[in-house]
Amino acid sequence: MNRVAVIMAGGSGERFWPASRLRRPKQLLRLADPERTLLEQAVARIAPLVGPENVIVATGAPIRDAIVEANLVPEANVWAEPSKKNTLGCLSWAAANFEAGGKNPTWAVLTADHSISDEEAFRKCVEIAFSAAEQTGGLVTLGIPPSRPDTGFGYIEVGEAAGPGVSNVVRFHEKPDEVTAREYLRAGRFLWNSGMFFWTQDAFLRELNAHRPGV
Repeated sequence: MNRVAVIMAGGSGERFWPASRLRRPKQLLRLADPERTLLEQAVARIAPLVGPENVIVATGAPIRDAIVEANLVPEANVWAEPSKKNTLGCLSWAAANFEAGGKNPTWAVLTADHSISDEEAFRKCVEIAFSAAEQTGGLVTLGIPPSRPDTGFGYIEVGEAAGPGVSNVVRFHEKPDEVTAREYLRAGRFLWNSGMFFWTQDAFLRELNAHRPGV
C-alpha cells in the first residue's frame, strides 16, 4: 500500500515572537539545530520511510513560497490551504486532495515543530504505526512516555496490548492541571499525546463521515 506523510506546517508560531513572524514562522527557523530548520528536520526524519516524493507539506498561503524555495519536497507537494482552518479542516482538505487524485494511501500525520533527538528510534515507531494502521484499519497514534507531570500536553490513557508495541486507547484527556498530571504519572498508564497519527485514507474518511459529516 502506498504510504505518504502529511506534515502540517501552517502555524504562525506566536509564542516565538519576535523571532517567529507571519512570513517566517518557527517551522522555518533554526532553533534546536543550527544547521536545519524545524521543517527541514521533519522532512528528513520521514523521507527515508516514504520517499521525498510522498512527503506533503500542508501550509498556508503566506509561507508557501518560502517553503517551495527551501526545496525540501517537490513543489507540487507544497499544499497551501485555501483558507486557514483548524487541524481537522486541514486534514479533511488533504483527504479531499488525495481522493481527487485517485489515491488511497496510508498516511502519517506529523507536525513541523517536533524536536526528536533519536531519529532511528522514531522511524522504528513509525514503521510499527504504519503497519498497525494497515493491518487493523484503525486510527493509530504515537504516545510519548511522560518524564514529568507536564500540564502542557494532552494525555492518552492506554489499555490492553493490541500487538507488539501497540496498545488500545482507552481515552484521550485534555491538558490537565498539575495535581491531575501527577496522578497520571503515578498511574503509569498515561502517555503524552504527540499529535502524530497514522491511518488509511478509507479509515479516516469512515471516521470523518461518522463523527463530523459536515466537515
